[in-house]
Amino acid sequence: MGADWRQLLPSDGFLDACRLFYVHFDERGSSATLGFETRECPVDPLPEWVENGYNAFEFYFVFTGVTDVRVRRQGTSLGSGDSGISFLASAVELVKSRAYLASGSF
Repeated sequence: MGADWRQLLPSDGFLDACRLFYVHFDERGSSATLGFETRECPVDPLPEWVENGYNAFEFYFVFTGVTDVRVRRQGTSLGSGDSGISFLASAVELVKSRAYLASGSF
């Protein structure tokens, strides 16, 4: 999937409409994996996604060369108000994505 992952996203603000549901820091490789899900389809969905009526999309980014990790306000919520996680990374790669049929809301 590599460097072309930005072409999948409909707009620069797309991640703001996504729900972060997975965070994993791996100190062995100085990496962070973030998983997102949304009810918006990526740009140019695969024909089988449209044919099957898929209405949800999930994807995982792996950030490598992670430094300067900071967690503000301990708790179960990430990214709201003054709470959240921040870090610097030297690279990011889309490592997995899938579309699926979901019911209800997140």
